[in-house]
Amino acid sequence: MSLEHYTDQQLMDELLNRRVERERGEPAEYCHDCQRFKPWTKRGDPPDDYNPCSLGHALRFHLPEGWEDPHGGGFYRRICSDRKATPPPAPPKPEEPKEPPRGRPDWQPRTI
Repeated sequence: MSLEHYTDQQLMDELLNRRVERERGEPAEYCHDCQRFKPWTKRGDPPDDYNPCSLGHALRFHLPEGWEDPHGGGFYRRICSDRKATPPPAPPKPEEPKEPPRGRPDWQPRTI
């Protein structure tokens, strides 16, 4: 996709929108944390009409600048009522003992 497809007004509006977003300082909620996000897994570059949101929402893309964390960018939406957070991983199960306990398994203490 080339910038020649856009009018001068559209490019100026995009620059203004980016400046306003930067000045707001609101943290963006990135879409890769949502269960509805489907990353591009095929070989090659994704097509121009590729949408990583399975619901078809219009997403924006934030490219981190030089002073930011290189992993701090990606697709995002400021407000998404359909966001479905990825559940946290299950806690690890306790390990089984390596050798069985000694003695008789049916033993019960005798009460008097």
